[in-house]
Amino acid sequence: MCKEILIYLAISLGSEAFLRAAEVQTNVDFRMFLTNPTPIRDLIFQRSEYPELPPPQVSADGVAFVFFKDSVYSAIWQEDAFCIEPIIPSDFAVTNGNMVVTKRDLDWASGATARSIWLVKADQFTSFPGAVQKENIGVPIHDNALDYKKKILEIVHMGIADLQQGSFKWSGDDWEGMTLSGARIVGRAIFDSTGKRVTRVEYKVEGGSVTFRVEYYYDVASDAGDTVPLLPHHFRRIQRTTDPVHYPDLVEADFKIRKMALSATSVEQLVLEREHRERGRVDALGVAPFFEATTQGTWFLSRDGVRSPVAPIAHVQLPQGAVSTTRSRVAFYFMLFFGVGGLLLILLISRQNSGRTS
Repeated sequence: MCKEILIYLAISLGSEAFLRAAEVQTNVDFRMFLTNPTPIRDLIFQRSEYPELPPPQVSADGVAFVFFKDSVYSAIWQEDAFCIEPIIPSDFAVTNGNMVVTKRDLDWASGATARSIWLVKADQFTSFPGAVQKENIGVPIHDNALDYKKKILEIVHMGIADLQQGSFKWSGDDWEGMTLSGARIVGRAIFDSTGKRVTRVEYKVEGGSVTFRVEYYYDVASDAGDTVPLLPHHFRRIQRTTDPVHYPDLVEADFKIRKMALSATSVEQLVLEREHRERGRVDALGVAPFFEATTQGTWFLSRDGVRSPVAPIAHVQLPQGAVSTTRSRVAFYFMLFFGVGGLLLILLISRQNSGRTS
Protein backbone atom coordinates (compact mmCIF):
# COMPACT_ATOMS: atom_id res chain seq x y z
CA MET A 1 0.00 0.00 0.00
CA CYS A 2 2.80 2.42 0.91
CA LYS A 3 4.57 1.51 -2.32
CA GLU A 4 1.46 2.37 -4.34
CA ILE A 5 1.13 5.70 -2.54
CA LEU A 6 4.78 6.54 -3.25
CA ILE A 7 4.33 5.65 -6.93
CA TYR A 8 1.19 7.82 -7.09
CA LEU A 9 2.99 10.75 -5.46
CA ALA A 10 5.94 10.38 -7.81
CA ILE A 11 3.64 10.38 -10.85
CA SER A 12 1.69 13.37 -9.50
CA LEU A 13 4.81 15.39 -8.77
CA GLY A 14 6.25 14.46 -12.15
CA SER A 15 3.04 15.57 -13.89
CA GLU A 16 3.02 18.87 -12.03
CA ALA A 17 6.66 19.47 -12.97
CA PHE A 18 5.86 18.68 -16.59
CA LEU A 19 2.92 21.11 -16.58
CA ARG A 20 5.02 23.83 -14.99
CA ALA A 21 7.72 23.30 -17.63
CA ALA A 22 5.12 23.44 -20.40
CA GLU A 23 3.68 26.64 -18.93
CA VAL A 24 7.13 28.25 -18.85
CA GLN A 25 7.62 27.34 -22.52
CA THR A 26 4.44 29.19 -23.45
CA ASN A 27 5.62 32.34 -21.66
CA VAL A 28 7.39 34.81 -23.93
CA ASP A 29 9.81 37.13 -22.20
CA PHE A 30 9.54 40.76 -23.32
CA ARG A 31 13.30 41.00 -23.82
CA MET A 32 13.46 37.88 -25.98
CA PHE A 33 10.42 38.81 -28.05
CA LEU A 34 11.81 42.24 -29.01
CA THR A 35 15.20 40.74 -29.91
CA ASN A 36 13.81 37.84 -31.96
CA PRO A 37 10.02 38.08 -32.48
CA THR A 38 8.15 34.80 -32.89
CA PRO A 39 5.95 34.26 -35.99
CA ILE A 40 2.31 35.16 -35.31
CA ARG A 41 -0.35 33.01 -36.95
CA ASP A 42 -3.35 34.97 -35.65
CA LEU A 43 -3.25 38.60 -34.56
CA ILE A 44 -6.16 40.93 -33.91
CA PHE A 45 -5.35 44.41 -32.70
CA GLN A 46 -6.84 47.87 -32.38
CA ARG A 47 -4.89 50.98 -33.27
CA SER A 48 -6.14 54.41 -32.23
CA GLU A 49 -4.31 57.35 -33.78
CA TYR A 50 -4.02 60.45 -31.58
CA PRO A 51 -6.80 59.12 -29.33
CA GLU A 52 -6.98 62.27 -27.20
CA LEU A 53 -7.59 64.56 -30.19
CA PRO A 54 -10.94 64.93 -32.01
CA PRO A 55 -11.09 63.10 -35.36
CA PRO A 56 -10.89 65.24 -38.51
CA GLN A 57 -14.22 65.96 -40.18
CA VAL A 58 -13.12 66.91 -43.69
CA SER A 59 -10.11 66.36 -45.91
CA ALA A 60 -7.76 69.10 -47.06
CA ASP A 61 -9.89 69.93 -50.10
CA GLY A 62 -13.10 70.09 -48.08
CA VAL A 63 -14.51 66.77 -49.27
CA ALA A 64 -15.91 64.59 -46.50
CA PHE A 65 -14.39 61.15 -46.02
CA VAL A 66 -14.75 58.15 -43.71
CA PHE A 67 -12.29 58.22 -40.81
CA PHE A 68 -11.86 55.38 -38.32
CA LYS A 69 -10.51 56.75 -35.06
CA ASP A 70 -10.22 53.23 -33.64
CA SER A 71 -9.20 50.89 -36.46
CA VAL A 72 -9.20 47.14 -35.87
CA TYR A 73 -7.05 44.77 -37.95
CA SER A 74 -6.55 41.04 -38.41
CA ALA A 75 -3.04 39.95 -39.40
CA ILE A 76 -0.54 37.14 -39.89
CA TRP A 77 3.17 37.94 -39.54
CA GLN A 78 6.70 36.65 -39.69
CA GLU A 79 9.96 38.36 -40.66
CA ASP A 80 9.58 37.87 -44.42
CA ALA A 81 5.83 37.38 -44.88
CA PHE A 82 2.59 38.97 -43.69
CA CYS A 83 -1.00 39.74 -44.56
CA ILE A 84 -3.39 42.21 -42.99
CA GLU A 85 -6.98 43.37 -43.40
CA PRO A 86 -9.30 45.72 -41.50
CA ILE A 87 -12.16 44.32 -39.46
CA ILE A 88 -15.26 46.33 -40.43
CA PRO A 89 -18.76 45.52 -39.10
CA SER A 90 -20.89 43.86 -41.78
CA ASP A 91 -23.69 46.41 -41.23
CA PHE A 92 -21.37 49.43 -41.47
CA ALA A 93 -22.83 52.31 -43.51
CA VAL A 94 -22.08 56.03 -43.63
CA THR A 95 -23.99 58.56 -45.75
CA ASN A 96 -22.00 61.26 -47.51
CA GLY A 97 -24.45 63.45 -49.43
CA ASN A 98 -26.20 61.16 -51.90
CA MET A 99 -23.59 58.43 -51.53
CA VAL A 100 -23.72 55.60 -48.99
CA VAL A 101 -20.33 54.10 -48.03
CA THR A 102 -20.57 50.46 -46.91
CA LYS A 103 -18.21 47.72 -45.75
CA ARG A 104 -17.78 46.53 -49.35
CA ASP A 105 -16.50 49.96 -50.40
CA LEU A 106 -13.85 50.04 -47.66
CA ASP A 107 -12.72 46.40 -47.50
CA TRP A 108 -9.19 45.52 -48.54
CA ALA A 109 -6.50 42.96 -47.77
CA SER A 110 -2.77 43.18 -48.39
CA GLY A 111 -0.03 40.61 -48.15
CA ALA A 112 3.60 40.02 -49.05
CA THR A 113 6.34 37.41 -49.06
CA ALA A 114 9.99 37.64 -50.07
CA ARG A 115 8.88 37.06 -53.66
CA SER A 116 5.73 39.10 -54.24
CA ILE A 117 3.27 41.66 -52.92
CA TRP A 118 -0.48 41.42 -53.42
CA LEU A 119 -3.52 43.58 -52.75
CA VAL A 120 -7.24 42.94 -53.08
CA LYS A 121 -9.66 45.84 -52.94
CA ALA A 122 -13.33 45.61 -53.88
CA ASP A 123 -13.33 43.49 -57.06
CA GLN A 124 -9.71 44.02 -58.08
CA PHE A 125 -6.67 41.85 -57.34
CA THR A 126 -3.21 43.29 -57.97
CA SER A 127 0.22 41.75 -57.50
CA PHE A 128 3.78 43.03 -57.80
CA PRO A 129 7.04 41.04 -58.04
CA GLY A 130 9.58 41.53 -55.29
CA ALA A 131 9.83 42.00 -51.55
CA VAL A 132 8.76 45.02 -49.51
CA GLN A 133 11.62 47.51 -49.27
CA LYS A 134 12.57 49.75 -46.32
CA GLU A 135 11.34 52.92 -48.05
CA ASN A 136 8.75 53.97 -50.64
CA ILE A 137 9.68 53.25 -54.26
CA GLY A 138 6.85 55.16 -55.96
CA VAL A 139 4.74 52.09 -56.76
CA PRO A 140 1.34 52.38 -55.00
CA ILE A 141 0.86 48.67 -54.23
CA HIS A 142 4.35 48.47 -52.71
CA ASP A 143 4.13 51.73 -50.76
CA ASN A 144 0.74 50.74 -49.33
CA ALA A 145 2.13 47.33 -48.31
CA LEU A 146 5.04 49.06 -46.58
CA ASP A 147 2.59 51.21 -44.61
CA TYR A 148 0.54 48.12 -43.65
CA LYS A 149 3.71 46.28 -42.63
CA LYS A 150 4.68 49.19 -40.37
CA LYS A 151 1.31 48.90 -38.62
CA ILE A 152 1.99 45.26 -37.79
CA LEU A 153 5.57 46.00 -36.74
CA GLU A 154 4.33 48.58 -34.24
CA ILE A 155 2.61 45.66 -32.49
CA VAL A 156 5.53 43.25 -32.94
CA HIS A 157 7.91 45.90 -31.60
CA MET A 158 5.61 46.71 -28.70
CA GLY A 159 4.77 50.29 -29.74
CA ILE A 160 8.27 51.37 -30.81
CA ALA A 161 7.79 53.14 -34.14
CA ASP A 162 9.92 52.84 -37.28
CA LEU A 163 12.16 50.15 -35.79
CA GLN A 164 14.12 48.08 -38.30
CA GLN A 165 13.53 44.34 -37.98
CA GLY A 166 16.41 42.47 -36.35
CA SER A 167 18.21 45.62 -35.19
CA PHE A 168 17.10 45.53 -31.54
CA LYS A 169 19.91 44.81 -29.03
CA TRP A 170 19.90 44.77 -25.23
CA SER A 171 22.64 45.98 -22.89
CA GLY A 172 21.20 45.37 -19.45
CA ASP A 173 18.03 47.45 -19.34
CA ASP A 174 19.39 49.81 -22.01
CA TRP A 175 18.81 49.02 -25.65
CA GLU A 176 19.49 50.32 -29.12
CA GLY A 177 18.21 49.76 -32.63
CA MET A 178 18.02 51.27 -36.10
CA THR A 179 15.20 53.07 -37.87
CA LEU A 180 14.12 51.99 -41.35
CA SER A 181 16.17 54.91 -42.74
CA GLY A 182 19.29 53.82 -40.83
CA ALA A 183 19.27 56.27 -37.91
CA ARG A 184 20.32 54.96 -34.48
CA ILE A 185 17.72 54.64 -31.73
CA VAL A 186 18.78 54.56 -28.09
CA GLY A 187 16.47 53.73 -25.22
CA ARG A 188 15.92 52.22 -21.80
CA ALA A 189 13.30 49.86 -20.39
CA ILE A 190 11.88 49.98 -16.87
CA PHE A 191 10.77 46.60 -15.51
CA ASP A 192 8.83 45.56 -12.43
CA SER A 193 10.28 43.53 -9.57
CA THR A 194 10.06 40.27 -11.54
CA GLY A 195 12.35 41.61 -14.25
CA LYS A 196 10.05 40.26 -16.95
CA ARG A 197 7.08 42.60 -17.02
CA VAL A 198 8.05 45.95 -18.47
CA THR A 199 6.18 49.03 -17.31
CA ARG A 200 7.53 51.46 -19.91
CA VAL A 201 10.33 52.19 -22.38
CA GLU A 202 11.78 55.56 -23.26
CA TYR A 203 13.78 56.21 -26.41
CA LYS A 204 15.08 58.82 -28.81
CA VAL A 205 16.25 58.81 -32.41
CA GLU A 206 19.75 60.25 -32.65
CA GLY A 207 19.66 63.62 -34.35
CA GLY A 208 16.01 64.13 -33.40
CA SER A 209 14.60 66.49 -30.79
CA VAL A 210 11.62 64.39 -29.62
CA THR A 211 11.76 61.83 -26.81
CA PHE A 212 9.22 59.00 -26.88
CA ARG A 213 7.73 56.97 -24.06
CA VAL A 214 5.73 53.75 -24.46
CA GLU A 215 3.61 52.80 -21.47
CA TYR A 216 2.50 49.18 -20.95
CA TYR A 217 -0.56 47.77 -19.21
CA TYR A 218 -1.49 44.25 -18.18
CA ASP A 219 -5.17 44.75 -17.40
CA VAL A 220 -7.14 41.58 -16.79
CA ALA A 221 -9.68 41.33 -19.61
CA SER A 222 -12.31 38.82 -20.58
CA ASP A 223 -10.21 37.79 -23.57
CA ALA A 224 -6.91 37.67 -21.67
CA GLY A 225 -6.61 33.98 -22.55
CA ASP A 226 -6.17 34.98 -26.20
CA THR A 227 -3.01 36.97 -25.50
CA VAL A 228 0.54 35.86 -24.72
CA PRO A 229 1.74 35.59 -21.10
CA LEU A 230 4.27 38.22 -20.01
CA LEU A 231 3.59 40.42 -23.03
CA PRO A 232 1.49 43.57 -22.53
CA HIS A 233 -1.81 43.60 -24.38
CA HIS A 234 -2.35 47.36 -24.08
CA PHE A 235 0.25 50.07 -24.70
CA ARG A 236 0.45 53.66 -25.90
CA ARG A 237 3.21 55.72 -27.49
CA ILE A 238 3.66 59.27 -26.22
CA GLN A 239 5.65 62.22 -27.55
CA ARG A 240 7.34 63.90 -24.60
CA THR A 241 7.95 67.65 -24.61
CA THR A 242 10.54 69.76 -22.82
CA ASP A 243 7.85 72.24 -21.76
CA PRO A 244 4.89 70.17 -20.45
CA VAL A 245 3.25 73.25 -18.91
CA HIS A 246 2.71 75.04 -22.20
CA TYR A 247 2.94 72.00 -24.49
CA PRO A 248 1.53 68.83 -22.88
CA ASP A 249 2.78 65.40 -23.86
CA LEU A 250 0.96 64.06 -26.92
CA VAL A 251 -0.35 60.49 -27.20
CA GLU A 252 0.58 59.47 -30.74
CA ALA A 253 -1.09 56.07 -30.80
CA ASP A 254 -2.87 53.63 -28.51
CA PHE A 255 -2.72 49.88 -29.14
CA LYS A 256 -4.82 47.02 -27.79
CA ILE A 257 -4.02 43.40 -28.62
CA ARG A 258 -7.28 41.47 -28.68
CA LYS A 259 -5.71 38.20 -29.80
CA MET A 260 -2.17 36.99 -30.39
CA ALA A 261 -1.43 33.35 -31.21
CA LEU A 262 2.24 32.53 -31.80
CA SER A 263 3.60 29.83 -34.08
CA ALA A 264 6.63 27.59 -33.71
CA THR A 265 6.86 27.18 -37.49
CA SER A 266 6.67 29.37 -40.60
CA VAL A 267 3.36 31.12 -41.33
CA GLU A 268 4.24 31.97 -44.94
CA GLN A 269 1.95 29.20 -46.20
CA LEU A 270 -0.99 30.89 -44.47
CA VAL A 271 -0.21 34.10 -46.39
CA LEU A 272 0.02 32.17 -49.68
CA GLU A 273 -3.28 30.41 -49.00
CA ARG A 274 -4.97 33.73 -48.36
CA GLU A 275 -3.52 35.13 -51.59
CA HIS A 276 -4.77 32.09 -53.53
CA ARG A 277 -8.30 32.48 -52.13
CA GLU A 278 -8.47 36.20 -52.93
CA ARG A 279 -7.00 35.73 -56.41
CA GLY A 280 -9.54 33.01 -57.18
CA ARG A 281 -12.46 35.02 -55.81
CA VAL A 282 -11.67 38.07 -57.93
CA ASP A 283 -10.99 35.96 -61.02
CA ALA A 284 -14.41 34.31 -60.63
CA LEU A 285 -15.99 37.76 -60.86
CA GLY A 286 -14.60 38.22 -64.38
CA VAL A 287 -12.75 41.49 -63.78
CA ALA A 288 -11.53 43.01 -67.06
CA PRO A 289 -7.77 43.55 -67.52
CA PHE A 290 -6.42 47.09 -67.42
CA PHE A 291 -3.25 49.18 -67.58
CA GLU A 292 -2.07 51.16 -64.57
CA ALA A 293 0.41 53.97 -65.15
CA THR A 294 2.34 55.78 -62.43
CA THR A 295 5.25 58.20 -62.40
CA GLN A 296 7.53 55.23 -61.69
CA GLY A 297 6.40 52.93 -64.49
CA THR A 298 3.46 51.14 -66.06
CA TRP A 299 1.94 47.73 -65.32
CA PHE A 300 -0.61 45.46 -66.93
CA LEU A 301 -3.02 43.50 -64.74
CA SER A 302 -4.17 40.31 -66.45
CA ARG A 303 -7.32 38.29 -65.74
CA ASP A 304 -5.41 35.83 -63.56
CA GLY A 305 -4.24 38.64 -61.28
CA VAL A 306 -0.62 38.83 -62.45
CA ARG A 307 0.71 42.39 -62.43
CA SER A 308 3.37 42.60 -65.16
CA PRO A 309 5.76 45.56 -65.39
CA VAL A 310 5.73 47.11 -68.85
CA ALA A 311 8.48 49.60 -68.13
CA PRO A 312 10.39 48.51 -65.01
CA ILE A 313 12.63 51.16 -63.47
CA ALA A 314 16.13 50.22 -62.36
CA HIS A 315 15.69 50.87 -58.64
CA VAL A 316 12.52 48.77 -58.37
CA GLN A 317 13.43 45.29 -57.14
CA LEU A 318 12.67 42.62 -59.72
CA PRO A 319 12.45 38.83 -59.39
CA GLN A 320 15.66 36.83 -59.76
CA GLY A 321 16.48 36.32 -63.40
CA ALA A 322 14.51 39.37 -64.53
CA VAL A 323 16.37 41.98 -66.58
CA SER A 324 16.18 45.48 -65.10
CA THR A 325 15.90 48.51 -67.35
CA THR A 326 18.69 51.06 -67.34
CA ARG A 327 17.75 54.71 -67.22
CA SER A 328 18.97 55.21 -70.80
CA ARG A 329 16.34 52.74 -72.03
CA VAL A 330 13.38 54.18 -70.12
CA ALA A 331 12.35 56.38 -73.05
CA PHE A 332 12.37 53.36 -75.35
CA TYR A 333 10.07 51.35 -73.11
CA PHE A 334 7.87 54.38 -72.60
CA MET A 335 7.34 54.65 -76.36
CA LEU A 336 6.90 50.88 -76.61
CA PHE A 337 4.22 50.91 -73.94
CA PHE A 338 2.14 53.55 -75.65
CA GLY A 339 2.51 51.74 -78.97
CA VAL A 340 1.45 48.34 -77.61
CA GLY A 341 -1.01 49.87 -75.16
CA GLY A 342 -2.66 51.86 -77.95
CA LEU A 343 -3.08 48.77 -80.12
CA LEU A 344 -4.56 46.75 -77.26
CA LEU A 345 -6.89 49.62 -76.35
CA ILE A 346 -8.12 49.88 -79.96
CA LEU A 347 -8.63 46.10 -80.04
CA LEU A 348 -10.57 46.17 -76.76
CA ILE A 349 -12.83 49.01 -77.96
CA SER A 350 -13.49 47.30 -81.29
CA ARG A 351 -14.49 44.09 -79.50
CA GLN A 352 -16.86 45.99 -77.24
CA ASN A 353 -18.46 47.75 -80.25
CA SER A 354 -18.84 44.51 -82.15
CA GLY A 355 -20.43 42.92 -79.10
CA ARG A 356 -22.97 45.75 -78.87
CA THR A 357 -23.91 45.60 -82.58
CA SER A 358 -24.35 41.86 -82.43
